[in-house]
Amino acid sequence: MEGLKDKVFIVTGGGSGIGAVTVQRLLAEGARVTAAGTNPDKLARTREQAAEAADRLLTVRFDLRDADSVASLAARTTEHFGRLDGVANAAAVSADLMTRDQGVDTMDCPSGRVRGL
Repeated sequence: MEGLKDKVFIVTGGGSGIGAVTVQRLLAEGARVTAAGTNPDKLARTREQAAEAADRLLTVRFDLRDADSVASLAARTTEHFGRLDGVANAAAVSADLMTRDQGVDTMDCPSGRVRGL
């Protein structure tokens, strides 16, 4: 991942799992990162794990299901770091998905059914 020094990323789900590992990797590559998630304790753990890069890490509590929360996340990131270069979405809202277990080829999408899979 060359060329990430001083780039600015938001990582949703940044408090645990793939999101937390993505935060650590981006920081290791020199990027500035906003780790976002719903659980403040998990975000605090991500911050502790990034102690050597704490000056390049912002943690923000947000809810992926709330459009205002998502807009606020982007605004806080750009206010803090001055810009935004990319987003890694590792967050998911799975409670509803578990009740609608289906194949990706039958899921609705904004432009109609997913085709060609």
